[in-house]
Amino acid sequence: MDPLRYIVLQPMPIGKLAKWHMLLSEFDIRNVAQKAVKRQALADLLVGSPVDDNPVHLWTYFQNEKVIKIEGEENEDKLGWKVYFNGAVNSKRSGIGAVLVLESGQYYPVATMLNFRCTNNMAEYEAFIIGLRLSLDMDVRKLQVIGDSNLLIHQVRGERATKNETIIPCIGLVQILADRFQEVKFKHIPRAQNEFTDVLATITSMIQYPDSKYIDPVRVEIRDQPAHYAFIEAYIDGKPWTPVLGFLRCVDSVEATRLIEEVHVGTCGPHINGFILAKKILRTGYYWMTMENDCSKSIQKCHKCQIHGDLIKVPATELITMTSPWPFAAWGIDVIGPIELAASDKHCFIFVAIDYFTKWMEVESYVSVTKKVMADFVRNNIVCRFGIL
Repeated sequence: MDPLRYIVLQPMPIGKLAKWHMLLSEFDIRNVAQKAVKRQALADLLVGSPVDDNPVHLWTYFQNEKVIKIEGEENEDKLGWKVYFNGAVNSKRSGIGAVLVLESGQYYPVATMLNFRCTNNMAEYEAFIIGLRLSLDMDVRKLQVIGDSNLLIHQVRGERATKNETIIPCIGLVQILADRFQEVKFKHIPRAQNEFTDVLATITSMIQYPDSKYIDPVRVEIRDQPAHYAFIEAYIDGKPWTPVLGFLRCVDSVEATRLIEEVHVGTCGPHINGFILAKKILRTGYYWMTMENDCSKSIQKCHKCQIHGDLIKVPATELITMTSPWPFAAWGIDVIGPIELAASDKHCFIFVAIDYFTKWMEVESYVSVTKKVMADFVRNNIVCRFGIL
């Protein structure tokens, strides 16, 4: 059990728990449940390696921040022809996918379903082989093979050995196909960057392919607007826009800014709030995707709205309620200083202790702040005077 959490979460501490609760209350401690071990690793490292009185300054910036490019990465990117591959295996069937990317940026995808049982590594090798064969059919001479299987890339490079009898023939076939290229390089990338082939392999392994029917190629389109939009030929006649048949005119960011200023602070601008302003612009016949967010941000920058608007008394941060069950059970202690006054007799620091329940205040001035001074102040002014153990 976490002792600090036990002390902080006690609603009515007594005895020594009340004393510790009083000492910890000045630090404004909040107990939050731990969500990940990774976040605690850095804190554990700092606690286990305390620094001395002369800590060494840590350089947090990149030492070679003026480096513009790295020659090694540039040479790899010079191979314009790239092939991505991936394999997927589930309980029913297996599928592989590969995508050949031309120097012009055009994609040539290919996907195949495997009717035989295989492991994940075998599916990756099958996808590797189909990608190489696709490149050879396209008469590619210089190729860069990219995949998310780190083990496969190292085995093909010869950096790792394998004793699996089903994988050894695949490696031999890959080497035979790779020798037919003038130049070929292998590169490993994270799975998040290999989404295209991952989708091809996953779909191929999940669908039931009809052997007696032909499936047309899957066409992938990119649309810049939702399906409920309707394109109306643009025209400029100098007249205000009037909605026709319920259609709305989509505007760009420049025109959207002008519309917000005109409707909000124009001739008859009522200086309304953001959501009502967006609805009013919508009723006028104009629309853009981020109109509510843009209207709310514009209201926050309006000078007259900030002066004549309602005062927002809600604090910017969440307040933490410090409750005390009875008088002199919880104290808040703070230090003021240093104070440079000639009449202070070198007493530069002021200790202030306030009871949370009665707001009773104890104040003393001291020359310096040490552990002994702090302990004497708490013992003489709080413990001995109010009988707190």
